[in-house]
Amino acid sequence: MKNNTPAQKNNLSALARLCFYLAAPLLFLASIVWLSGIGILEIDGGGGSISYVEGLIGGPSLILMIPMFLIIGNAIAEKRKVLGGFVAVLGLLGSIGGYMAMVIFRVMSYDLIRFGLESSQMQEYWTQFFGYSHIFLFLGPLFPLVHILVGISLWSMVFVPRWVAIFLIIGGILFPIAQIAGVMFLWPISTGLFAIAYPYLGYLFFGNKPK
Repeated sequence: MKNNTPAQKNNLSALARLCFYLAAPLLFLASIVWLSGIGILEIDGGGGSISYVEGLIGGPSLILMIPMFLIIGNAIAEKRKVLGGFVAVLGLLGSIGGYMAMVIFRVMSYDLIRFGLESSQMQEYWTQFFGYSHIFLFLGPLFPLVHILVGISLWSMVFVPRWVAIFLIIGGILFPIAQIAGVMFLWPISTGLFAIAYPYLGYLFFGNKPK
């Protein structure tokens, strides 16, 4: 197999940088959309409030996080191979779970209501839905876990400021408190911490990392 040309390497580097700069800020924007009440759907029976616009913005952010976590895992694996592998795998699976929550649950709920399903029936629908919904139940918790793991892993990297690791760990802790415990004002705080830390980490990886 031929090595990539300099132009190809530059293109790949630009795409990777784009993932770091866009993924977490898009997720933060999705949380602000929810907080602002844009596109909100109220699901009766304990389903809570969701926003299909939040899902439309958050879905692409989760896709961009997949290569981002693979790159981070690869960087960590240079010194800690097993830990780097865990970050890559958990990042992949957690992002898939997050994508399903954003697109399958939020956007699909909007479509179902738009095509006639009553809001009061929505919780029953998702409870009895034995496909993607149940896979999400297993993959979803991996998403906040991988941020905590990344933060712990970056703590010992000399060229990464400690505040980056702290932001990721705190953001990963606040995420399930918001999404699972329902303390939803923490949702944009969690994603805001990610939106600061990951773009800066991308800058360190691609623009300021010591040789």
